[in-house]
Amino acid sequence: MVLMDLTCPAEFVAVEVLRDSSGRAQAYLSFRNLSEDTLTELHAMVTMLDADGVSLGLCPLRYRRLQAQPHAMFTLCMVMDELPFFQDARVSIQRVGLEEGEPWIWDEDALMDCTPKVLAQGPQRAALVAVAGADAICWPERRQDTWVCVCGRFNQRAWRVCRRCRRNREETFARYELNAVMAQFLRQRSEEAATEQQEREDSFWQERQKTSDRRQDFARRVGMVRVRRVALWMVVVALLLLAWGGWRTLRELPPPSNSLVQTMPTVSPGRMP
Repeated sequence: MVLMDLTCPAEFVAVEVLRDSSGRAQAYLSFRNLSEDTLTELHAMVTMLDADGVSLGLCPLRYRRLQAQPHAMFTLCMVMDELPFFQDARVSIQRVGLEEGEPWIWDEDALMDCTPKVLAQGPQRAALVAVAGADAICWPERRQDTWVCVCGRFNQRAWRVCRRCRRNREETFARYELNAVMAQFLRQRSEEAATEQQEREDSFWQERQKTSDRRQDFARRVGMVRVRRVALWMVVVALLLLAWGGWRTLRELPPPSNSLVQTMPTVSPGRMP
C-alpha cells in the first residue's frame, strides 16, 4: 500500500547506496519537485530496508539549503557512518519549504491509498509502453475525487496535468485507454513492418547495384587489360616488320665493285707515303 498526501510538493523516487574507495557508504535519495515553486528545504523520515524489504530502522533526513527547481529532479545525500547498510527505502516527507509560499506540512488525515493497478508484463503492458512511453505502468482511471495517470500517479480531480509526468488529463484519457492504445499499437507495428520491408528491399537493390557496379568495373578492367595486350602485340608486330624491312633492304643492296677495290692505294707497313 502506498500512502500519500496528494498536495505534497515533493515526491520520493529512488535510493542508491554506494561505497567509496575507503569503504565508506553513502545513500543518495532522489526526489522530484512536483510544484511550480522552488523548494528550499525538506524534512523526511527514511525507513531503511534490506534486500527483502524488511525494515532496519528509521533515520531522519533534513535539508535546509535546497534550491530544487520546479518540476525537476534533485538528489540528497545521507551519510551512513552510524547507520546499517540498507538497499532500499521508504520515505515519508514531513515538511517542504517553498521559496514563494507557506511551507507544506505533513497531515496524517490527508493520507490516502495511492497504489496504482500496475499491469502485469504481457501484450497489454507492451502495447501501453510502446504507445505511451517507458514510464507507463497502468491504464488511466477516473475515481471519485482523483484521476490516475498512466505513470501511476494519483492526481486531484481538478488538476488538468499530472503532477509527476506532466501529461495532460484529457489527452491521457483520450489516447491511452485500452482500445485506443491497442489500435495505435497495431498501426505502429504495421508501419514498422512496412518500414522493415522497405529497408530490406532497399538493401537488396543497393546490394544488387553494388554487384552490378563491381561487375562493370571488373569488365572495364578486363577490357583495359585486353586493349593493352593488343597494343603491346601491335608494337611487337610493328617492330618485327621494321626489322624485317630493314633486313630486306640490306639484302637488296648491290655488292661493292672490283674497280673500286683496285683503285684503293696499298700501304706497306714499312713505308710511309
